[in-house]
Amino acid sequence: MRTIVLCITTLSLAAVACSQEVTQSDSKSVADSTTSRNSDPDASPKSNDDNADNHHKQRLEVAQGNGPGFRGGRGSGGAGAGGFRSDMTTIHSMFADRSKIRRTLKMLPNGADALTESDDEKITALLQDHVPNMDSRVLMNQPLPPMTFHPVFVGLIKNADKYTLEYEETEKGVKASYRSDDPYVVMLVQEHAKLVSRFIKNGHSEIHAEYELPKLIEKKADTEEEQPH
Repeated sequence: MRTIVLCITTLSLAAVACSQEVTQSDSKSVADSTTSRNSDPDASPKSNDDNADNHHKQRLEVAQGNGPGFRGGRGSGGAGAGGFRSDMTTIHSMFADRSKIRRTLKMLPNGADALTESDDEKITALLQDHVPNMDSRVLMNQPLPPMTFHPVFVGLIKNADKYTLEYEETEKGVKASYRSDDPYVVMLVQEHAKLVSRFIKNGHSEIHAEYELPKLIEKKADTEEEQPH
């Protein structure tokens, strides 16, 4: 499995290895290969907001072609590795062969995991290209037509700096993990995960299906005193 993590966690690859020639002083601080932060051991711990800001900047670098790409190369240099026509062709191809695509979702309190795979090698390659290309379009605010009007995509673009995306290639597809500390954004990434599953199930008709974002239910504060009966 080839993995790329682009984060607080994903969207950057910084694998650091120590050879036998590295002295103890040189190897005193080695960055964890699965994180996009190169920590200074003497620096103060970063807040969640700082980590989120760094993650967003790194995702932008990849989208602009200034960071590590999905397979360890450079970023796409803009929204979509092949431009508008290439990205639309990929989407149409996946719609046409959606019966060959399987997808598993896991909803979490702070986000969602989606595993999307196919036994068809060509479709596997399309899936593995599609995820980073669409993330680039979200970050660069260069949406494809369906993304310009659907409430889920509009919401993701507006809140692109409020969630993290970690994705990795599997043998037959790609696993994407979305995380956020914002309840509204958690709802958005979960609705996006479910929407993509409906695209695979229903095809093009789902794009224009009637849809409304769910309303969040406010939780009562823990400090609220129980009223006597």
